[in-house]
Amino acid sequence: MQKALSGLASGPLWLWHVILKYYIIIFLLGGITLLRKSLRLTKNLEFINVYKSGRRFTNPFFTMYAKKNELGYSRLGVSVSKKVGNSVVRNKIKRRIKEIFRINYDFIKDGWDIVFSVKPPAAKLDYGSIEREIITLLKRGRIYSDKKVYNFNDTVL
Repeated sequence: MQKALSGLASGPLWLWHVILKYYIIIFLLGGITLLRKSLRLTKNLEFINVYKSGRRFTNPFFTMYAKKNELGYSRLGVSVSKKVGNSVVRNKIKRRIKEIFRINYDFIKDGWDIVFSVKPPAAKLDYGSIEREIITLLKRGRIYSDKKVYNFNDTVL
């Protein structure tokens, strides 16, 4: 087996073994699920609109801006300034917030544009703490429901 793999590419055998295990796990889990682009705020104008005419809720780690939209489904935007940390830290926080939003999407009422602005102390939080803080803000804004809402035609996100 080592002879067969050595002809494919240069590099240690253990690396190929790890890569193969990774792809098998992804295949068995049904692929990587991400928050669809249609469920995100992507344009600067969309963010500005929510900042200017939305409601604001804060805690020591995040500021949430929420504004009703006419789309019939909710969208998320995440803003992390350079004060929070380097790009690795900022992207990690963004990925975690998007994943929390994706997992809890069925409990978020439809028809809202939501922007989370991250404050520097949030860089020290773990995933569970971030999830608790975000759900608390969503409940304070009366956007989070304890019952499933089945947002966006009950499709896989």
